[in-house]
Amino acid sequence: MHKNLMMIIAPRDPKCSASVRQLFQSSGFLAVLMSELDHVPRGKRMDVIVIDAIGLLSQLYALADVAFVGGSLIPFGGHNPLEPAVFSKPILFGPGMTNFTQIANMLLNAGGAIQVADAENFSKAATTLIEDREASRKMGRHALDVFNANRGALEKTLKEIEQHYVGYQKKN
Repeated sequence: MHKNLMMIIAPRDPKCSASVRQLFQSSGFLAVLMSELDHVPRGKRMDVIVIDAIGLLSQLYALADVAFVGGSLIPFGGHNPLEPAVFSKPILFGPGMTNFTQIANMLLNAGGAIQVADAENFSKAATTLIEDREASRKMGRHALDVFNANRGALEKTLKEIEQHYVGYQKKN
């Protein structure tokens, strides 16, 4: 792990947070639950903070230098890659983005994301982005561009449905 990298892990189910922390600790990382941060001495280096509450992820993306979208290194379907894009963050995700295939491809094609195959590729890509701040900023801008280009999806969908509904009413 890069010496300047601190990971913030947000398990889908906060009930799993303690076991996730234990997994990192058993692998030699200095890991702490977010709810226990008040008990960690100021300035103490932490490798991993495990979130054990709901509703914090978008705020944490805002603090990140690089965002990894989870649920994607395994065939789980991934999570929404637009969540970090709104904060102009460079995005990494694995090949298992089947729940967000279209937007993942848009991010890749625009240069706003990198798809990594495994933990080793993640580490290399994250290190590159941490060390090359200009490349990181550029990638984040591309991610934000994709987000902005896809704003208003609900309104567009409702207008499309309304047009079909009006056409249906005229026929009947």
